[in-house]
Amino acid sequence: MKEFSFEYTDVKFALKLLGLCVLIAAVLALAMSFSEALVGVIGAFGVLAIPVVIFLLFKGGINKTGSAFIYDRSTELKLIDSSESIVYADIKSIKVKRYNGTLLSVKLRSGRRFRLHANSNFSNSFQFDAFCEVLETTVTDYKAANDIPPRPKSLVEKGWVLPLLIVMSMASVAAVVFVMTKGEQIPPSYFLAFVVLVPLWMGYVVLMKKAKEKDLI
Repeated sequence: MKEFSFEYTDVKFALKLLGLCVLIAAVLALAMSFSEALVGVIGAFGVLAIPVVIFLLFKGGINKTGSAFIYDRSTELKLIDSSESIVYADIKSIKVKRYNGTLLSVKLRSGRRFRLHANSNFSNSFQFDAFCEVLETTVTDYKAANDIPPRPKSLVEKGWVLPLLIVMSMASVAAVVFVMTKGEQIPPSYFLAFVVLVPLWMGYVVLMKKAKEKDLI
């Protein structure tokens, strides 16, 4: 048995807090549009500053602490508001994504999904990442020992993804260069391609590095 203590991010609380701050900003902006007196009291800066202050005051509630116990056939997780038991024989697929923290995603054969995230903006993801690494290895070893088919390869693990990323990147760069040579302003929509491509490249590099460390490729 292996025991881990870690921090994780309460995504539901974070979304609720963010939604509340957006709502407050919208209400303040709407109130100012109907009252000139409020414009002098709050000001345009206040519409943004007040929600930001509220977010910072309650930001600490986003980060939570939990623990996990990894056994030979299952893993027990003890979280702040719940507990979870993951039986390896019931797992259809397990994925660990590392971008801006660590995300654990487990899909069970029943169709139910379990997700836990340690976002580096709110939580220290180091211990959670270590837990995910051991859990993923343990599940893989269990399936191999019990002749359970491994999870299907993720999108970025498939052989055709790298050529596609290269082609898409070259096409995006070529489009920008073409517009610049004509002396025209680059349309904002062109930058959307890079917003999509950068996370894809980062995810691909991280996954390939991890695979090499495990001698999977």
